[in-house]
Amino acid sequence: MRKTQKEIARKVGVSVMTISLALRDSPLLREETRRKVQQAADEMNYYPSEIARSLSTGKSRTVGFVMPEFSQNFFFEFLEEINLRLERKRYLVIPISVKNNEGRYVRNAIETFISRGVDGIIAPHVPARIAAHLKEKDIPFVLYGSPGGFVPAAAGKKSNGFDYVMCDKYKGARMMMEHLVNLGYRKIDFLCQTGDEARFAAYRDVLAESGIPYREEMVFHGAGFYETGHAGMKKLLSGGERPDAVFAMNDLSAIGGMRAISEAGLRVPGDIAVAGFDNIKESGYSAVSLTTVDQKREILAGHITEILLRKIEKGDRRRYRVVVEPELVIRESCGYKLGKENQNPSHGEHIKEEFGVKEVVAGI
Repeated sequence: MRKTQKEIARKVGVSVMTISLALRDSPLLREETRRKVQQAADEMNYYPSEIARSLSTGKSRTVGFVMPEFSQNFFFEFLEEINLRLERKRYLVIPISVKNNEGRYVRNAIETFISRGVDGIIAPHVPARIAAHLKEKDIPFVLYGSPGGFVPAAAGKKSNGFDYVMCDKYKGARMMMEHLVNLGYRKIDFLCQTGDEARFAAYRDVLAESGIPYREEMVFHGAGFYETGHAGMKKLLSGGERPDAVFAMNDLSAIGGMRAISEAGLRVPGDIAVAGFDNIKESGYSAVSLTTVDQKREILAGHITEILLRKIEKGDRRRYRVVVEPELVIRESCGYKLGKENQNPSHGEHIKEEFGVKEVVAGI
């Protein structure tokens, strides 16, 4: 039978109010009293009723998290970071995976969260009508990624006053492309995701600045999975001129592409250099460790959860726009360290020792 706070109060010899305060780690009680109550609760296998708590406080202690399809490793690891931080604050994260990050699926996911009474929402974007509904119900939400198509210059103009936390993907892609050009590569193809404005813009900008002509056949548009990276690389290899380097829009595409290169009897990086984006854990442990861009998902998750909790627990109505600096991580696949001893394949050589954060906080 479920134990109650009244039974714990009888066992410890204090009031039910004291039990309630102790189980919430209230600073109004002495540490000794809190410890005694917690010990009794553990011995009696007591656990609080979240339904009763939500009725009394008006809070469900749940957060909805909208993420792209589950097969993208970056978002698994990103969810892990979000969950780790919110779990410490005794919040339950409810993830919903949406197909291709499309608006109607995101809208359906958010409507589900609203009907379940979540305290806050983390999402890649929120349709204007749904945003108005969330504000009407006073449900805070934080976007990850810029509402301006992930291009920092456009973010402020298109944010519609929403809170967001993003990695500067344009800068990260520029860093990678400049690195490949500086290594002497001139035939650089791109495994791109349709609608990926920032990385595609950086790719084209660096080509133009380096005097390298852009041609449509240098780019394969896919969905950012192993399979599309593999298929895209096969298509690029079947063209008239073989690339000497390939920049993939994420690590999954890059790893799939490296498989296709190997199947064609070619070597990475001896015949073709490969670079990715995201720095998922697998990128450091592939057969040839992958040069990539680290989005700093730990920093992104830290900012997102801090902002959301400020709004849920303190009613903070300031507007937050946070841009996290990416980091170039050089490993074996681009050829930079080929033959160098003492390489750490799980971490690589970080070009920037410190990450930077650009943060703007504006009052409403």
